[in-house]
Amino acid sequence: MKQPFMILSAIILATLPIGHPLSAQEVDSVDMHLAIISTKEAGPPEFIGRNVLFTYEDDQTQLRRVGIAFAHENYNQVHTFYRNRHGVFVYPYSPPEELDSLTYRLVVDGIWTQDPNSPRHTRTSEGVMLSSLPLPRTEDKERGTPYRTGGGEVTFTFRSEDANRVAIAGTFNRWNPYMHRMREDPRQEGLYTITLSLSQGTHYYYFIVDGRRRLDPGNPKEASSSNGGRVSVYRVDG
Repeated sequence: MKQPFMILSAIILATLPIGHPLSAQEVDSVDMHLAIISTKEAGPPEFIGRNVLFTYEDDQTQLRRVGIAFAHENYNQVHTFYRNRHGVFVYPYSPPEELDSLTYRLVVDGIWTQDPNSPRHTRTSEGVMLSSLPLPRTEDKERGTPYRTGGGEVTFTFRSEDANRVAIAGTFNRWNPYMHRMREDPRQEGLYTITLSLSQGTHYYYFIVDGRRRLDPGNPKEASSSNGGRVSVYRVDG
């Protein structure tokens, strides 16, 4: 008897056009399968577990081929995107465990370019623009939110199906409730995230959801504030 995952994988892969570049090995989770077929517009690279979903689209109706090449492969291999049923080019990638960030370029109909959806770019000494993506550290990601990414930054997440505004306040911004508003992931309704550069040491914080303070439900570490309230605690080690 086939396992449910294998049955669902076969069903989803069967919906892809003949000759598509994605294999069962590249698409190895139900969440990734669903993200591939349901993505309706391109956006920043999206983490699904430790794997990453890259997306691309533009106004060129005759666009034929999109690929991605990585610095850790010396740009020797171009991985081919697949155009899903919504017309968005998608590519799932499982980064090597030893990497703490990905540096890459896109190849759009033979033209090497940066990823317009990537929030981070670097320029080489020759003036070439590269896209970069910090990766979650596996041990921190498994512990939940918050988690550290490459480059010493920390990502906070909060889920709410009916919130209108979510922000984070803490010792790192002098408890300012307006400085760091969290953004809702366009492909994951109700998931709010923010990535901050935090110094080494212990940080105290809470979320502000539609004007009300909320502890981080994904972080079991708490402490009492000077006024007797409860706050979440996260320590950044070197």
